[in-house]
Amino acid sequence: MVRSKATRILLTFLSVVLFSCAAPKEVELRLEVKATMDGEPAAQAKVLLDGVEEGIIDDSGMFTATLQRMPGTHVKVSVIMVSTDGYRIEPWEGDLEVRQPQKGVVDTYPLEAVLESTKQITIRVTAKGSPLEGASVKIDGGQSVQTDGSGEITHVYSGDPKRKTSIQIVKKGYVKWKKTVDVQPGMIVDAALFKPSILTIVAVTEEYGQEMRLPGVEVIVGKKNLGKTGAEGTAQYVYRGAPGKTFWVKMTAPGHMPSVFKAKVTLDGRRTIKRFFYPVAQKPVRVGIYGYSGNVPDEDLTPILQRAGEAVGNILFSHMSFQEVPENTLHERIKSAKIDIETMTSKGWRDSSLMGTIDAVILGSVSRNDRGYIIETKVHTSDGNLAVSQIGTARGEKNIKNVAKKAVGTIMQQYPFHGTLLSEKDERFKVSLGKSDYQIKRKMEFALMSPLRDRQGKIKAYNDIGTLRIVKIEKRNSWAEVVEIRQGEEARVGHRAVRRVFTEEESRASAGSFVLMAKGGVPPDVDPLSAVNVYLDDTWSGTTGSDGRTTLPAKIGRTYDLLLYRHGYQQYSGKVKPEKEGEIREFNLTINNSLLKVASEPSGARVYLGGTMLGRTPIRDGKQVNFGFHTLKLTAGEDYRDWEEVVEFDKKVIDLSGSAAIRFVKDHMAIGKRAEDRGDMNSAMDAYRAAGKGHPDYSDARFRLAQLYMDEQDDYVSAIREFENVLSLPENQQLIYKQYSVAYTNLGHAYYEMGSGLVADDRQGAAQNFGKAIENLERAKQYTRFFPTRQYDEALHDTYYYLALSYHKLYLVTRKDTILDKADFAWREYFDFFPKKLEEVDQFTQMRQSAEKFWTQIQDLM
Repeated sequence: MVRSKATRILLTFLSVVLFSCAAPKEVELRLEVKATMDGEPAAQAKVLLDGVEEGIIDDSGMFTATLQRMPGTHVKVSVIMVSTDGYRIEPWEGDLEVRQPQKGVVDTYPLEAVLESTKQITIRVTAKGSPLEGASVKIDGGQSVQTDGSGEITHVYSGDPKRKTSIQIVKKGYVKWKKTVDVQPGMIVDAALFKPSILTIVAVTEEYGQEMRLPGVEVIVGKKNLGKTGAEGTAQYVYRGAPGKTFWVKMTAPGHMPSVFKAKVTLDGRRTIKRFFYPVAQKPVRVGIYGYSGNVPDEDLTPILQRAGEAVGNILFSHMSFQEVPENTLHERIKSAKIDIETMTSKGWRDSSLMGTIDAVILGSVSRNDRGYIIETKVHTSDGNLAVSQIGTARGEKNIKNVAKKAVGTIMQQYPFHGTLLSEKDERFKVSLGKSDYQIKRKMEFALMSPLRDRQGKIKAYNDIGTLRIVKIEKRNSWAEVVEIRQGEEARVGHRAVRRVFTEEESRASAGSFVLMAKGGVPPDVDPLSAVNVYLDDTWSGTTGSDGRTTLPAKIGRTYDLLLYRHGYQQYSGKVKPEKEGEIREFNLTINNSLLKVASEPSGARVYLGGTMLGRTPIRDGKQVNFGFHTLKLTAGEDYRDWEEVVEFDKKVIDLSGSAAIRFVKDHMAIGKRAEDRGDMNSAMDAYRAAGKGHPDYSDARFRLAQLYMDEQDDYVSAIREFENVLSLPENQQLIYKQYSVAYTNLGHAYYEMGSGLVADDRQGAAQNFGKAIENLERAKQYTRFFPTRQYDEALHDTYYYLALSYHKLYLVTRKDTILDKADFAWREYFDFFPKKLEEVDQFTQMRQSAEKFWTQIQDLM
């Protein structure tokens, strides 16, 4: 038993000794970690060994440590750098296996840790200090990214943290923002977008009280010459720099006062500079001779009337100071302006389209007495005033020329011509009125007028500050000296010289006066009679007012030859001798009447004369109508078009019955409108189609027919045909009827649709149609001021929209860079001129959204 126990003890000891000799020992090793990020030392990065932080990377990018590890074991090495603003850094992880070193040797374990990082910058887009959502941001030519509700995007990149980066930002209606930026992680790039500043320069002038656009004015903004103002008198400068910059604007208008205008303007948004320039030389007065009328009930004076009008016209228009408006043109324009001669000669036509055609109108009247033919010539200006009236007697037709000479001579002496003081020399002033055109004579006196201008240079009024007297006459100009001047005033270049006209008070003060009272009618039914011209010794001295009275300058106790004349009444001639100052002398004029008979087909039409209903057709017994020009209107209602004409009542009987009866034509516009209202478009189109050439509604009906072809049937070929038929008429080509200016927009739209339909199968045909669309839409742009007020915003939108689309599609078909530039500019104009009133209208906001996509496409191609 003892032996066995000892044996066990021995075995146990031996096993312990043997085990102790075989157990492995930890070895010493040296760990070297080189850490970099973006090629630079990753200083201050943490180093973890088996998840336990052991130290940091020093400034040289190194970490060293001596470790004790068992051979054959693995050590997990991690290098971690904390992410900072603009950086996102991924941890680096490595692994090493501990080897059994040679005796007495410490192994070195080198590790290279390359930390991967991504960088980011924030681009913040604002407009007027507020975040701008939906701006397209493109970086280094990459894909566009839209800013969010805060106006920002985040851009993530890798590689060099500091780099030059190209940033482009586009937002419809704003100036493109493009910049190369030195970026670094965490950087915020602020981009302030702004809309282009649009400066519109408007040059205007004024002729006989009517404001008119002035073409041909050279415009320079800053250092950029914009050329000359066009037919609309405008030029436009689009500035795409930062708002708030100040420019000098220079306008040069040769032959006008001032000849040069300069002003500073600060551009921020839309600005308009409007400046008035006044012609140095008065332009010829545009005069139309409406006609001479007979004032003798029982006699046909047609040959005399024609001869009188021709004689006055031939003599008057031989003077360069007057320009003829042909009689046919005059009557046509009066009709299109929907104004009658009665209104023109009482209230004028300054607020009508006639101002673009005529400055003065001449009406004449011919009566007769035992000495021959009494011929009265009257000149009415655009304000309705009677400027000149002259009467003369011709024994026969051969003597009419002499009467015409006298009438024209009076016009030349009394018409309110005015001139401008052009220059000064030796205390004399050069005046822009000469002998050749204005029959200026020595010693003729002119009022010296000082203009009062507003901020735009418009002359609001003139102050009479003195008197000029002509001392020298030249062919085109004359020289005058100041003979009287108000205290504190002085004559200056640019002042106006106006033929001196003495006021009624001045005349009375020098010559005395009496009151003439005119009455008219058939006794005992007589009433005060206005518009009676009073001639003393064959000189026009006054015209009765609404109370039938006028105060006439006259010397008390002197006998005058008196002639009272008003067309439609028998003239009065005799003697008058005022006996005391202010006495009233009364005279009666007998009325000249025509008997109007009128019938119509169909009958039962209402008959109106100057707005007063006379009855229904047929009017067989007739109605008495005073001599003169009167507007006669008949309306049959239902499907018939009203009949309306200015009729000259110059005969004892005006018979519009029998073969001369009024025959109504169908009112195709009314018929078509009713069909449209009930949704029957085919019947509507049939009605419009029934209006043939020569029908009064032809233009209106065919214009509407063309619209329905386009809108209801997508029949662009027929629409183009009808639009072009309407525009082929001379009166529409000349835009006598301004509403047809919008036809160019519609025609351009139709050509665009035609081109779009041909793109897939006939690219050449498509290009030709796009070209025609552009031609018509560019023309429409020139006429936007004539667009009907009710349709103005929609028509303006469509003009710019389809013009941009046409350029856009034409580029896609042709791939010509010049067209690409025009397409880009056209889209810019579309957004610049988008009508504010349409911004909340769904149809147009959708079109604008489509336009934004199209323009982005163009921007990506540039």
